[in-house]
Amino acid sequence: MRIIGRSRVLLTARAVAVAVVSALVLAGCGSGPSQVTSAAIVGDHSIPLDAVQSEIQWLLDNVPEAQQAREQRKFDTISRQIVQSRIVHHLLGVATEREGLRVDPREVTELVDSAGGVDQAARSVGVTPDRIRDVAADQLLLQQLGQRYVDRLSVDFVGTVITQESPGNTAEDQARDLGERLVAAPAAAPRVLREAGHQVIDQRMSLAQAIQSSPELAGSALFGSAPGTVVVIQPSRQESGWLVALVKDRQLRPANGGGTHQSARVPGLPAQADPTRPDPHRPDATRSDPTQPDPSEPDAAHGAPSQGDAAQAGTRQGEPSQGDPAQTDPGQEDPSQGGAAGQPNGARQSDPQQLYRVGLRMLQPIAEELGVRVNPRYGVWDAAGMSVVPSEEEVTGHLLHPRTVQP
Repeated sequence: MRIIGRSRVLLTARAVAVAVVSALVLAGCGSGPSQVTSAAIVGDHSIPLDAVQSEIQWLLDNVPEAQQAREQRKFDTISRQIVQSRIVHHLLGVATEREGLRVDPREVTELVDSAGGVDQAARSVGVTPDRIRDVAADQLLLQQLGQRYVDRLSVDFVGTVITQESPGNTAEDQARDLGERLVAAPAAAPRVLREAGHQVIDQRMSLAQAIQSSPELAGSALFGSAPGTVVVIQPSRQESGWLVALVKDRQLRPANGGGTHQSARVPGLPAQADPTRPDPHRPDATRSDPTQPDPSEPDAAHGAPSQGDAAQAGTRQGEPSQGDPAQTDPGQEDPSQGGAAGQPNGARQSDPQQLYRVGLRMLQPIAEELGVRVNPRYGVWDAAGMSVVPSEEEVTGHLLHPRTVQP
């Protein structure tokens, strides 16, 4: 990550690689774009293979780090990053049109100039000069997109965090197995979790609250997945815990008090009526981080995660770690309700990188709607990690869908 100027951050191709949209692989054949001539296919849009190869060649000819990577047999990582950045650009174009986003060209110029101009910025970021303005604009647009959702989005989920391991039975293995059981019986999720000996986390969390209490989790698939999705992720590289969560409800409050309240939930599972405030009748309603266990629960002794396990389940591959944000005044309003300065609390306290990550995560529903396929020469799509990885064995998590709920 390179800091540009005093307040701008132009994300490198490595950072773009971490935060590329999650997607479901399209099934079947048809008359659409050919995978043979495409580096990736997003919906019916082809990312041309020759364009990616041309960009790869430019990097090899002009960027010493790229040449070194090839000599060290690590250049395939850079190739995947190029494909990912182009996927982001296309999906963001769809989001920009739907959300009515707009970036001032002067801001784009300022950001590029602060990185040393077109040529220097292109070498630093790892793209061809003709794409650097698009990459800079994408960064600003993603921050705008994140800003729009910070104080409006909340999810209602039930799950647990698995930290214990034993020989031949890793935490990931246990989490995947538990996730499959939740897929098979989503309406009975709390009972399934308790019978398996796990502490039950049954909570609503707003995106604004997550940014304050566990910012890494705020950018995870928990906030990008549709109701009915079972999220099995290890969002933190620093912690061994695996979060297993069934998204029961995903609600979006109207912007600026207008529009329509959007909500979708899993049939048979209760969800709170107010998407921005916890239910005071629920025993966990006062916890600042809903993913942290309540030691008063009767099954907390059955392998329950320690305090902060889920809160630390948030840093994705390649992202800089982030310290806890400043504590808010105890008398301050709920962050999801806005602040006194005319700006929502969550948005005001979010740094540009956090808004960028949130914006990228908000592209996930569009990616799932359109579908994303990656040419096998670059690897496979890791839907949970929002990146292209070399093989299925290297995915960072799993997004599972019950048969009764269509993704």
